[in-house]
Amino acid sequence: MDIGDDAGSFPSVAVGADGGVHVTYFASGSGDLRYATCEAPCTWSREIVDVGAPAGFFHGWNYTSLARGPNGLELSYYDARNGRLRGASCASHCDTGGAWTTFTVSLHGSTETADRMTSLRVDGAGDRHVAWIDRSGGVRYTRY
Repeated sequence: MDIGDDAGSFPSVAVGADGGVHVTYFASGSGDLRYATCEAPCTWSREIVDVGAPAGFFHGWNYTSLARGPNGLELSYYDARNGRLRGASCASHCDTGGAWTTFTVSLHGSTETADRMTSLRVDGAGDRHVAWIDRSGGVRYTRY
């Protein structure tokens, strides 16, 4: 199956209890972080999650990690422009404009910066658990 447009880098997939497929990816041609979903019968619909990254393979929103939680979809990703761990949340209708809320993930007052590679899981209470690699190559963790 082909999601289409300029899908290019760092995809992540989650499957809902209803069998719906949810995908996030960095569209390297446009510089957008995108979300796509496919409901049976499979017709893809797409939405922009975050914009403003310069186009180019390693200059935008990289290393997405998508998870379903009790409150909807959750996403972690790396902001290559600023070296920050970012997050996004969507409670419903994620393929419509304005459905996603984006934010910088607090690293508990630390001056650390993320360096790519994120992995996200959401527990039953809705808490997000993220691991990432810091600039020194160490594995870090936060819960928010």
